Amino acid sequence: MMGVREFLDTSVQFLAAALFLNFLGSIYLMYVKIEKLASYFPNCKAVQSRRYLCVAGYWGRIALYGAICGIATFPKLHVRHGNADQRDIDSVPQYVRLGLTIKTLMSCALLVCMFSLVEAHKFIEKDPVQEFDRWGEIYVYAWIFLTTAYWAYLAYFKRDEIIGYLPRCEVVQVRLVIFNNAFHDRMLFVFLITLLLAHPKSCVQRGGADQQDIDDFPRALKNRLLVAYALSAVALINIIVGILVVKN
Repeated sequence: MMGVREFLDTSVQFLAAALFLNFLGSIYLMYVKIEKLASYFPNCKAVQSRRYLCVAGYWGRIALYGAICGIATFPKLHVRHGNADQRDIDSVPQYVRLGLTIKTLMSCALLVCMFSLVEAHKFIEKDPVQEFDRWGEIYVYAWIFLTTAYWAYLAYFKRDEIIGYLPRCEVVQVRLVIFNNAFHDRMLFVFLITLLLAHPKSCVQRGGADQQDIDDFPRALKNRLLVAYALSAVALINIIVGILVVKN
């Protein structure tokens, strides 16, 4: 029966081969098909501003190829920021968009798996207790970072939309005058609105929120805020557990 170490070695070799094939596919697209891919996005600023970089060699082609893959994989994000044109994206053949999206996501997944397996191989070679403590710290810090990044996304890209759905909520409209556009004010404001949506009954009973506004609030946007709320709760639990483990 194959042991853990042999399994990890085989998995790393398999992933290395997959990454190499993925790399060859990227080279082919960057040197043979890059002009064809760029022609699908004549009105996309992120692509057209980088087309001249093809003459700059390998790194220029990487920049252009990365922009094309980014638009194909995350079209809404690029359209929202004005880097892509929705008409161009709709006109791209479905098999091209799907192929670029799958290739991009597969590349990310392969890199994550490779990193995880390499670290797991290091883990079994060292003291498990020390490695567990180290990875525990990395896990807590990573969770805090991801939670903060998600709150920052909501604060900077969704705050105005969230406020627009709560025109009759006094607790929101009063604080709209108090809070400005500073980073911490945006984060705190969105967090307070999330508390309102997570515990609406108490706010309505106190007259700080309007039940009709809460009922009409889009379910998808509310779920995003509640996910951020849950992530924060888990991050807090991780911090508390980490402190208790360190003390013991």
